[in-house]
Amino acid sequence: MSKTRKRSLALLVVLAMLATLFMLPGTASAAATYSAGSLAKVQAGNQNLGKLLVEVPASELSVGDYFTLRLPTDFDYNVAVGTGYTLTQVAGTDDFKVNNDPDLKIRIPKIDNAFYNSTTSSYGSAGITVDVVAKNEIKIYVVPTAVVNTDKKTGYFYVLFENTKVDSSSPATIEVVIEGRDGSPFSPAKVPLAQYGTGIVTLSVDSVKTITTSVEAIDKIRIKEDRPGAFANGKDIKLKLPSGFKWDTSSAVVKINDAESTAAGATLAKQDDDRTLKITSTYTSSTRASYFMIDGLGVEVSDESIAKMGNVEATVSGDASAIPGSIVVAKYGDYSVSVSAFGDPKEVIAGRIEQEIGKFVIEEGIAGSLSASKSITITLTGGAKWDATYLPQLDNVNSNNTGEAIISGKSWSIVGTNDDQIRLTLGGTPSGNAVKAVYEKAKIKVSPNASGDIKLVFSGSAGVTGEVVVAKVVKPVTASIEGSPAKVVLGAQGQEIPAIIVAENKAEAIDATTAGKKNLLRLEFPMDVLPSMPSKVEVIEGDLVIDPSYTNRAVTNDGRWYIEMKIKSTSSKPSKIKVSGVKLNVSRTVPEGALNVAVKGPAVVQTTDDFPGYTSAAVVKVADLITPAPGEQKATASFVIGSTTYKVNGVEKTMDVAPYIKDGRTFMPLRYVGMSLGVAEQNIIWDDAAKTATLMKGDKVVQVKIGSTALIVNGVTINMDVAPEIKDGRTMMPLRFIAQAFGAKLTWDDATKTASFEL
Repeated sequence: MSKTRKRSLALLVVLAMLATLFMLPGTASAAATYSAGSLAKVQAGNQNLGKLLVEVPASELSVGDYFTLRLPTDFDYNVAVGTGYTLTQVAGTDDFKVNNDPDLKIRIPKIDNAFYNSTTSSYGSAGITVDVVAKNEIKIYVVPTAVVNTDKKTGYFYVLFENTKVDSSSPATIEVVIEGRDGSPFSPAKVPLAQYGTGIVTLSVDSVKTITTSVEAIDKIRIKEDRPGAFANGKDIKLKLPSGFKWDTSSAVVKINDAESTAAGATLAKQDDDRTLKITSTYTSSTRASYFMIDGLGVEVSDESIAKMGNVEATVSGDASAIPGSIVVAKYGDYSVSVSAFGDPKEVIAGRIEQEIGKFVIEEGIAGSLSASKSITITLTGGAKWDATYLPQLDNVNSNNTGEAIISGKSWSIVGTNDDQIRLTLGGTPSGNAVKAVYEKAKIKVSPNASGDIKLVFSGSAGVTGEVVVAKVVKPVTASIEGSPAKVVLGAQGQEIPAIIVAENKAEAIDATTAGKKNLLRLEFPMDVLPSMPSKVEVIEGDLVIDPSYTNRAVTNDGRWYIEMKIKSTSSKPSKIKVSGVKLNVSRTVPEGALNVAVKGPAVVQTTDDFPGYTSAAVVKVADLITPAPGEQKATASFVIGSTTYKVNGVEKTMDVAPYIKDGRTFMPLRYVGMSLGVAEQNIIWDDAAKTATLMKGDKVVQVKIGSTALIVNGVTINMDVAPEIKDGRTMMPLRFIAQAFGAKLTWDDATKTASFEL
């Protein structure tokens, strides 16, 4: 033999030894499983412990395979000790008695499996034999001859413990211990079969119904044993009502809900001026626990002066061991309707439309509390209005008695002109059940100025009152700056302010809907403050997306400049936008103090039409406005009515036409006023054909037209109260409008008829 072959054989021997070494004794390639289903409730004595299902891989069976079933000490199968017991079929069933004894059986399910063949209607019972090793232990042999259906890999059978003696010292949970022959598919296990009851009876009521002053039927009372015989013949349970109430048994029926008997099972008697109901058992269950049901009982309010509203709680006593110590059998109420929230309030965003509020409930205290033709009105408070497209809907899933005609099928409608009230008019005939209506999917419009709670306040002729919190307002954004506010000098140009940061307070707080331009976000500056375009606009946190191709600068109808950006998509987590490199030209007409920038635009404020006057989502201070230092040069000019002489920075100059007063307005020559404001002469342009004068200084373009009251500043029209005119070949117009267009501050000396400005 070659050395290579010797090494190969040696390796195989080692591998075989390792396989043997690590093989667990008593195991097979597939193992049986055991299950008992629900646990039986038992007491001491001969009891039915239920059944044990055994599932075994038939191909693993060998001659001599068995498993034992051992019950606790002092338990008894009630089958004589002996060996080799065979199975005898019970006629008309698939049960087989062990040694023809009815107390222990094996059931082979009449479904195709390894131990039953439906084609031949044959059982494998001959291959199953039993030894009774001891009064509490049996050994079951299952040999390959039990397999009668080779098409099925698994065999099934049950062991039925139909009459087993249970010892009085039984453990709380009764287990059967299973041990199999080593190497067989029957693996060891412990399986719970039953629970040993202590003789407790549990009382319950199916539901708590509301009663009024008349006799009212309550729901079913159930009495359940924890083991057979717990509520034995002759034992009683007493239910005592509070003062002011008494029992009515005229329609009561007692039944035993158990297969062992169809008897009534108990008698009912009233005691203590009918306040106490005595339930006496006339039946003793033996092999399985039962429960009794009492239907048709009534509770009557016997004395309204002492009967207390609320839960009617009966005290439990008697010689049966019954729990709990008291049970609520009914609820005593008067005609009333309550309102409440269903779940938590929703978060809504200030300044936004179509914001869904939380669910709310309208519930009768007793049936008939709501009347037909009456109305329920709900007023929104906290800065909100109803959205007419999304008024409250009845929730058919969560409401009780939604088929109630008094409320079902009725729709809310907006009343009044402020859109903050809705009304529901009731109709139909009430039934015997109290209404509980849950409303959902209502949406509101929220004021940009709203904060705190949004409440529903109930009123109306139906007598429904109260208030419910259905939403909590969140501001869409918070504005801040990077660093400290800048010091900005009045009258100066190109002054940089810190970067402005707009932070969402929750995801999707900044909209990106293109309809209605709800994707536009603006930073608006005060009057006479001209911002430059930012050097950079970026998202520094979160996943909001800005359209990189769109950043714009424009002016409002009343002359306020803003920087505008377009939102491409909303965020999934709160995001931050940073706007950097903005420089300001500030007119001297702007008052000293804080310079604030407002966050506006339809991306954050969509309800300005509903809430006039509220246009901002947030405001941030970006600068402090200060006057120039004493040494800084100021541009000043003065014009005297009727004089062709005027002064600029104290220097006299001459015009070819004098100012005059007409209709209470001072008319000045536009050319000379423009030059005194710092407009270069070549940037004062006259279009004779269009009768239009244009003045340009820096990034500001001002236009006027003879005979028109429109003053156009950088394309934005400002209306004047008088129109420019021509005199002696010069365009004449009031000083105030042109001076303010370039940011000058005006004064008038009536004594000297002198108009002056400072730039």
